[in-house]
Amino acid sequence: MSNVNPGVAFYRYVFKITGDKMRNPSSTFKINPTQTIQWLMLICIFISVQNVYHMYYVLFASFVLFLLLPNLKIRINASSICLLLLGVAMLIFDTLSQSSLMAMLRQFVWFCAYTLGLCFISANNTYEQKENRVKLVLGVLGTGTFLHYILNMIINFGSETRRARDFWSGEYTSATAQACLACIALSIFIAVIFTDAKRVWKILSIVGMAIIMIYNVGVLAGRTLLFITPFLFVFAFIHQSYNKRINPFRKLFVIAFIILVIIALYYLNVFGIKDAFEESNFYYRFFEVEGRSVFADTRVSKKLRYLHYMLNFPWGGSKLKEVVPGYAHDLYLDTYNLGGVFALIGVGVYSFLALFRAFRVFRNKKISFGVKQVLLCIYLSTNVMFFLEPILQGVPWLFASYCIIDGLATCLLTSARSEQHKERYKNRISIRKPDTENIKIGKGEKNED
Repeated sequence: MSNVNPGVAFYRYVFKITGDKMRNPSSTFKINPTQTIQWLMLICIFISVQNVYHMYYVLFASFVLFLLLPNLKIRINASSICLLLLGVAMLIFDTLSQSSLMAMLRQFVWFCAYTLGLCFISANNTYEQKENRVKLVLGVLGTGTFLHYILNMIINFGSETRRARDFWSGEYTSATAQACLACIALSIFIAVIFTDAKRVWKILSIVGMAIIMIYNVGVLAGRTLLFITPFLFVFAFIHQSYNKRINPFRKLFVIAFIILVIIALYYLNVFGIKDAFEESNFYYRFFEVEGRSVFADTRVSKKLRYLHYMLNFPWGGSKLKEVVPGYAHDLYLDTYNLGGVFALIGVGVYSFLALFRAFRVFRNKKISFGVKQVLLCIYLSTNVMFFLEPILQGVPWLFASYCIIDGLATCLLTSARSEQHKERYKNRISIRKPDTENIKIGKGEKNED
């Protein structure tokens, strides 16, 4: 009879299976600090698009986590300098930014957001892993904003006013501010429809887009998303046709057929569609009492008046707003009103560099079509939104999200260019390498010449 302790026997059996892992049990539960911090940063970004009124605190917390990363390297480029210039100009010339310490720190959240976007891609990852990391961050931003949009829809559905309550804060916000929550998600949905994604993802994207439109038309009665949506559809369709070299007429026929079916269902009042639409805030705004003034939009006239008086107030300080009451509903003019000419230079040059990066994404052959389509749709929709809303005052989280996404695109372009250089170098080496398989080595070989 064996005198071996059963516990020892069991340990030997497990050790035989697992090998050296049982020799050092702590190695089995090894934690990667870099990945842990990056996951915490993603959670902070998700929370920031839920609690948009306290976005600054959450993004600063995420930036503090970023500073804790091992082997930290803060990348500074022209875009970073422009965002720092924007922050300094707003701090000096915008009197409201000097009211408290947090108000002063807020002006640098754009720089922090762009830097966070640069840090999510590790140099040690393969290129495929880097693209997956970009998809992950875009998914977090899109899911977070879409969830916030749905929660707002749930508590406001059936409201008779366009001013709706925010789910998390309980405060009443404008329809356009709530519509901005759908900007990133809508871009992702439309991009996915015109990619090689699986059918289930395309169906979910269509459902998500329908939910966005139901709340936007039925309650918010918003024009912004109605303007952006066909714009994105046309771009995504043309981009796919150009990239895949496909004949667009078949899809155009299908789209035209779907539109005709929708029109027929509306006029036949199937499922009460017509009655529901004509009782909505959107129908009231466009075709009833408010319909007379809809197309006499004051935004264009406000922009023109801002442009007329802007040279009189080069240092900002909200002086322009005193002459022309109200916002210009324009990122650049409203920023000029607050921070003056230096703030305008900062945000203007940064936007130009970001759009140039979008063009480089479009031209780059290494970036997969799916990632490229999503990035370009987000670039397009957010830049259109920049000309329609007072971004830094009304929806600052949108500009912060744009900076994060632009930082991701910056890092991805650098990685793609590096991969392309490696591939060219390998091809060059393979061409120069002699064909040793056809060389005969042996004694007695004579030169036939």
